[in-house]
Amino acid sequence: MTTIAPAQPTRQTSTQPVMLAAFAILLVGVAAYLFLSRANLGAWDFRNNLWAPAHLLVGGRSPYLIESLFPGSNAVWMPTVIGAFFPLGWLTESQATALWVVISAGAYLSLIILSSGKARPAR
Repeated sequence: MTTIAPAQPTRQTSTQPVMLAAFAILLVGVAAYLFLSRANLGAWDFRNNLWAPAHLLVGGRSPYLIESLFPGSNAVWMPTVIGAFFPLGWLTESQATALWVVISAGAYLSLIILSSGKARPAR
């Protein structure tokens, strides 16, 4: 004789935490957009050492002569990774600065998330 096992009750998952997280991400995204679109971010170090050399480089000019863009200014150092940053030169200064802030904030957030992981086992 064959026995039929009783049906297992199905577990319904709540979509409320997912919707709450999606709403929070959307809210943070809108707030970041509003802040970055209206903010006048003054980032002298970024402007003189990353954006200006990259902007001059994509324009076919010497990246060492940023005084042509900002009279009385000079680059403190010329980054050896200018090749990685040269796409920022195609953007305006304010667009590149806003993008740099977003990338930096994402890097900091990633660092916090990665460092708050599981504890290592004791040796």
